[in-house]
Amino acid sequence: MRSRISNGKFAAASATMLLAVSLASGVLRCNAGPLSMARQLAGATVAKANRAATAGLGPAIYTVSYSVAGAYRTVQAAINAVPTNNKRPVIIHIDPGSYPGLVVIPADKPHITLQGSNAHNTLLTDNLPVRDAGKNGHPRGFMNTATLCIYAPNTTLDNITIQNSYVQKSNVNGNQALAVTVGGDKLVVDHCRLLGFQDTLYFSHPDPRAYFSHCLITGAVDYIYGFGTGLFDHCTIRNVNKGHWGSITAPSTPESQRFGFVFIHCRLTSLKSTPAGSVFLGRSRRPYGSTTFIDCYMGKQIRPMGWSNWKKPKLEKTARFAEYHSTGPGADVKSRVPWSRQLTKARAGKITPETVLGPGNWWHLPPLSTKGN
Repeated sequence: MRSRISNGKFAAASATMLLAVSLASGVLRCNAGPLSMARQLAGATVAKANRAATAGLGPAIYTVSYSVAGAYRTVQAAINAVPTNNKRPVIIHIDPGSYPGLVVIPADKPHITLQGSNAHNTLLTDNLPVRDAGKNGHPRGFMNTATLCIYAPNTTLDNITIQNSYVQKSNVNGNQALAVTVGGDKLVVDHCRLLGFQDTLYFSHPDPRAYFSHCLITGAVDYIYGFGTGLFDHCTIRNVNKGHWGSITAPSTPESQRFGFVFIHCRLTSLKSTPAGSVFLGRSRRPYGSTTFIDCYMGKQIRPMGWSNWKKPKLEKTARFAEYHSTGPGADVKSRVPWSRQLTKARAGKITPETVLGPGNWWHLPPLSTKGN
């Protein structure tokens, strides 16, 4: 398991913390029989670590598990236990399993890492659509309906899957169902899977910046969209649309913001059933929407024209859509709309994590292990 503990931020973690993680990890959901003596010892260690973290007296390790004594049973319960306005790193280790229900990291709970053992066996899931009626009988809307809503700064997601299962019901309007809402600055998402159909990943405000490394993101319609800045590094962007419409990105980038969504060394793939030439790289939801692809592989599903004006010709004068060195069957740059840009090597070379995400190297991670999506 690759862990953020190896980062310098966590170098001072004690042997107790490592013991708690090693004992608690790798436990599958179990509903039968009493806990074994080894499991009871693991539970006692986890409970001690949880209490120490909450009191601020020891390593900030929280454990979520269905079968370890002393562990939290839900991710939200562990988040709720983190002290308000926390100033120290907190690792919430999530045992393998499927954890249903909406999860919110509020703005006053910073420095939290949600860490799974493996994205293929650690799942946060919900099926709440945007149009679902709330307590007042009106649709809930786009705020607080994602499976995971992140409003705190300095959050990290590591080796987990976040899914909104309200997807692929039909190719009609009204399927909006968010997997992740990004509302807090300096989010790092590493070796995770974000699974949805329409509106999978939403940047709810202009300020948030997020770095995605070696992730899988699935969707069909505007499934990476919103106001903030996102850098996608060596990610797989997979279209699961079966019809003849859809767009990967739908940025609402403010005019004052230099970048919206930037994809570097990514692979744009699709289901075999997705028709060739049926997917737009992006369409601007606001006048100055910005999306850039650099050194990306593009599958047959990408439309030769590349970009859409969303039937609003005025957007062609302001939208900021660009590519550099696209490859693959969907990279027919000669057929792109004339109001998009093909960057020069020199221009593309100036687009770095620092220029996109700003100074501070806050997105830095240890060397990445080789993992499939």
